[in-house]
Amino acid sequence: MPAAPTPLAIKIYRLLLRAYPAAFRREYGAPMLQHFADCYRLARQESAPLARWRFWYASLADLAHAALIERLAEARAARAWLWPLALALGLGIGYVDYTATEVQATLLVLLPVAFAFGLALPRQAWRWALVLGLSIPLAHIIGHAFNLRPPYHDMVIASLLALIPSFLAAYSGVLFRWMVKKMA
Repeated sequence: MPAAPTPLAIKIYRLLLRAYPAAFRREYGAPMLQHFADCYRLARQESAPLARWRFWYASLADLAHAALIERLAEARAARAWLWPLALALGLGIGYVDYTATEVQATLLVLLPVAFAFGLALPRQAWRWALVLGLSIPLAHIIGHAFNLRPPYHDMVIASLLALIPSFLAAYSGVLFRWMVKKMA
């Protein structure tokens, strides 16, 4: 006996499941499709004319909401390692600033790092600029806590000026990314 043809609704829902991340689909896709098929059959059996519309509305609203949540969770997990990296690089930049006799050494390290973070994650450029820029005053505070003296006259408050090149570099990365997208 040949298998019954798959209703168009189930084929459509199978396509809509692509809104979920691939790992989520591998684990939950088949049970979700089966649940949808069972609910679809029940909705078709109801005699109320709006039953199918309500079923589709509820199904699509739930799919859109849940898929968005799963995509955001996946993106957040994929970028979680960037915070420790930014902090470690920032502390390295702070160390360079604390031990160098000239500001150029600090800028030589700070500018490309902030540019790269702004380029990679343009919507969060301000966060990376803050982390990297504030790491220099943090290095000065840590130096004072351990009674270390830099090779120049140390002013922790003045080290907050590092935020200016940090923001300029991060948003230069954002601008560069935008320009490349416009030209493509």
